[in-house]
Amino acid sequence: MSDYGIVIPTRGGRDNYINAIIANAGLPASHIIITTNSADYADAWTRTDATLIVDLAPINIHRWWNTGINILAGKGATYVTVLNDDVSITPDSITRMRDALEREGATLAHPGQPGELVGCAWTLNVTHGIRCDERYQWWYGDNQLWQDAQTRGRGIIDVQGTGIEHHEPNLNTSLSRALQALTEQDALTWANYSAA
Repeated sequence: MSDYGIVIPTRGGRDNYINAIIANAGLPASHIIITTNSADYADAWTRTDATLIVDLAPINIHRWWNTGINILAGKGATYVTVLNDDVSITPDSITRMRDALEREGATLAHPGQPGELVGCAWTLNVTHGIRCDERYQWWYGDNQLWQDAQTRGRGIIDVQGTGIEHHEPNLNTSLSRALQALTEQDALTWANYSAA
């Protein structure tokens, strides 16, 4: 049984990235959670190398992340990596972040420079009790997660050389007025939190 797993939210249309992530992750299907809010994607699902979770409630990517995280925690995972559906990884990308958390005892690891916020790929020690804040629906939940990992968890570690690349940053948001509206609301939520 693996002590780590991955969560990838998707609406579909990015199987080229997802196929490569799964191939490089080296994990059993039970520890690869794909969450979707697309009925069409769910209806077309035929793969056996991952576990699909369907959530047709109103958009909330932080709920999708938490759903996958909690499922994997229930399967005995200590570390969960959350990935956008438009990233690429190498065979050791996930284990490098996992190993760094285990070695340092931190709550959160990400593949960025010190002080940089990397929302497209991060690994959480789920035993520290930190989860994504579902008051945010689309953006700024990673800001909150970083803050919570520092103030209520055991800190953040920056892991260099993971080989993770983000290929289409913010593309879906830039093409959707609905997602932009959610982002604007989330910005207000974050501003109110930051000002408190």
